[in-house]
Amino acid sequence: MRGWSSVPEIKHQQLGGSPWILSAEIHIPNDSDLGTGTFTTAFKAKAFSSGSDIASIMMNLPAFQISATVNANGDIPVLIGRAEPQHQLMFVLPKGLDPAPPHTLRVEFTKWRIVAASIDGKQLAQKRETTSH
Repeated sequence: MRGWSSVPEIKHQQLGGSPWILSAEIHIPNDSDLGTGTFTTAFKAKAFSSGSDIASIMMNLPAFQISATVNANGDIPVLIGRAEPQHQLMFVLPKGLDPAPPHTLRVEFTKWRIVAASIDGKQLAQKRETTSH
């Protein structure tokens, strides 16, 4: 096609990472913009009822790092950055989520900012921080 140019993408999958993770995959559509893409983690059955915090991490320091941790209390902190985290959001698992089947967490990021997260295709709510005076 005339006028069409292809940009190299980055797609990397790693198996395991913890006893509760089947796989994790990073997809960056344009290798000149490492801060935009998706990070997907497939969890094993019963992972969310394990009582453990489960961390999924991909890094290529000093150029890139992303992590998502499903905490036993249902909080999911997600961090992205280069050598150091630059942006963090906290999401929460939906109430009533059945912990028995396997689940898939997908994190979307744009320009080094976490923009959305979903579990099994359903958007996750951000946790609102409360402060006491």
